[in-house]
Amino acid sequence: MNDLLGSDISCETSIEASGISKVYWDGSRRLDVLTDVSFSVRPGEAVAIVGPSGSGKTTLLNILSGLDEPSAGQVRIGGVGIHGLGEDAKAAFRNENIGFVFQFYHLLAEFTALENVMLPVLIRNHAAPDGAARRRAETLLSRVGLAERAVHFPGELSGGEQQRVAIARALVNGPKILFCDEPTGNLDPRMADEIVGIIRDFFYEDGRCAVIVTHDEKIAGMADRVLRMEELNRG
Repeated sequence: MNDLLGSDISCETSIEASGISKVYWDGSRRLDVLTDVSFSVRPGEAVAIVGPSGSGKTTLLNILSGLDEPSAGQVRIGGVGIHGLGEDAKAAFRNENIGFVFQFYHLLAEFTALENVMLPVLIRNHAAPDGAARRRAETLLSRVGLAERAVHFPGELSGGEQQRVAIARALVNGPKILFCDEPTGNLDPRMADEIVGIIRDFFYEDGRCAVIVTHDEKIAGMADRVLRMEELNRG
């Protein structure tokens, strides 16, 4: 469904992380979560990041996507140094180029499934989505098997259904890059298998670059490459 893809960002690597470090302070106590992390992700490549709890996987994902700031280092996406952008420019860049699937869905309870999917379009256009955006959202809900649940609210959906809505929302603006944070972490094995299949379809049918933090061996196994935090993190 290439008509769902967003605008081009071009460079030799879709994502390049250089010397990423993250330090937190607890009073006078210093906690080094990430130390000099560097790697790149090629266009169209799916990379899984694995490691034990507390190893900094989610922190790294948030920095890669621009949701958090590094203490040192830089992330370049499509040749753009995202941490050199102002907050408004960074938010606009994320909206245009990045989709994010969260472990806990983060759907708005007062909006239907369809309205939740259309939210990124509303943010991009600063106006109500037009007919084309609505059709794009409906197409994505159909692709994740929720065409008949479009008018249901999150509280009326199962965990697996909510995660499918979250995947459709992440893709509605046609991002070139998809970030996933433990996308099956809150699901039972049957639902997790369904989500794995849906994510796989979007990777390989649409040729997106993807970075997935996961404990799920099935998701890690379908990635083109697996990166381990204990090898990335020099702290």
